[in-house]
Amino acid sequence: MAWLILMIYLAHYSFRVFNVLTYDETQLMPGNVEPVIVDNLVNKYIGTSNETTLVVVVKLNSNSTMSIKDHLNYVNNIIKEVDAPNITITDLLTVYNDAYTIYNETINNVTAEIINNETGSVWSLYWSLNNECSSIIRLNREYYSMVYNISNDISGKFNATIDYAQLLYYEIEDYYLEKYPNASLTTLFYLTTKDYEIKYRHYDNYIDELANRTLTQLVSNIGNGPSPYKLISENITGGILLMNYEYIIQQEYPGINIGNITGYVYDVLLNNDVNYTDLGIAVLIGPNTDMKLLRLLLMQEYINDTPIILTPYIYQLACNNNTSVVNTVLNEIRSSVTNALMQEHPPPSILDLPDNLTQEFLNDTYTVAFISLPSNYEDTIYDLLTKKDWVYPVSTDVILYELQEMVTNDVNIIDKTTAALVFVTMIAMLGTLVGPVMSLTILGLTYLASLGLLYNWAIHFKLYYLTVYMIAPVIFGIGVDYSMLMLSRYLEERIRGGMIRIKH
Repeated sequence: MAWLILMIYLAHYSFRVFNVLTYDETQLMPGNVEPVIVDNLVNKYIGTSNETTLVVVVKLNSNSTMSIKDHLNYVNNIIKEVDAPNITITDLLTVYNDAYTIYNETINNVTAEIINNETGSVWSLYWSLNNECSSIIRLNREYYSMVYNISNDISGKFNATIDYAQLLYYEIEDYYLEKYPNASLTTLFYLTTKDYEIKYRHYDNYIDELANRTLTQLVSNIGNGPSPYKLISENITGGILLMNYEYIIQQEYPGINIGNITGYVYDVLLNNDVNYTDLGIAVLIGPNTDMKLLRLLLMQEYINDTPIILTPYIYQLACNNNTSVVNTVLNEIRSSVTNALMQEHPPPSILDLPDNLTQEFLNDTYTVAFISLPSNYEDTIYDLLTKKDWVYPVSTDVILYELQEMVTNDVNIIDKTTAALVFVTMIAMLGTLVGPVMSLTILGLTYLASLGLLYNWAIHFKLYYLTVYMIAPVIFGIGVDYSMLMLSRYLEERIRGGMIRIKH
């Protein structure tokens, strides 16, 4: 009973819901959508908030002999043909597209001027970067090639010195056992050098110089036929040979520090008038020539002397052998400049055009006419204007009005027809009058109660009118389905004698 009382109470408000619904879509839309923009434009130039405004676009075809003013006169004549008061036309030549075109042309011209001024700078920067990049790569290869060759040469001669010292040690042992006291240093070194050349066969010239220099020093110090003790005490293998090794290396590579070959090569190249900065970068990018690091180092070098507009593209231009990158960079600069100009000078807004633009931008292309008229003349004016293929009537009010009329008129017919067909179908399927009447009565009450519930919602919040027309299909669709199910189950039990068992 409480449920039934609530349903009846809500049904009491059902017929009021249509007076509180929201039929204006613009109230449910953001402020930047077209209907709202058009409404704001109309209010700015016409200010007829209580009347319907039909927006008519009159386009001048390229093959037409009529001028835009002749087209506008046609619209004026349409207005005069309608026997109705308070219908006026305000022609606003569509200056927005013209102003926007001029705006774009201005932005493009400024951008083109900047690009023209910077094209030479981009090419200059490209060639400067790539020439220096090539120079650095050559220096890099020369530097590490010298380091590698000198390191191998010094290392090889050091190993040759150690090998010769080992052979000399064994030769002293064997030779002095056989020839002492008639042994001579000249013969000793001759035999050792001969053994070295037979066994190793590399660095022969170096070994000859090393042996001759060492022999000369020993003969000067201890004579050509010293005793074994005297000879060994001179520390030939561990001292004199290594000293002569360092002396010969110093003669071949003046000023070298054997422990710092990279520094020696660096100084040699620098003394050959190599660019200090390029050499430093060539060393930093390593023996494998790290191109990414090279670009970063060049970017760091050029960033302070490059115009700000070009600094983001130094990395992209550096060490790039394909000249098409210059055109790519110029296109990117063009896009960046355009975006920067548009941010600093935003495009004109359609809602902020000066009033005098109507006369200033008349270009015989097209016009927009705002027709203010009572709502009952919308269809009449619309039908008259559509007779020309170069007239395009556009009205938010007309579109929404027609949608509203279609929904409110057609849906009512559909609902009534559906209810009648459902009633007939239920009678035909159930073979009884009581079941369909009871079901449809309860569903009708439910529908009215739902409308009452929506009314109480709509008086506090905005409720779009289409919501009401979606309620009926849901309630009747689900309600009839379950009603048929329950009535069918009831009839099945009747057929099986269920009611008789209940009586007994």
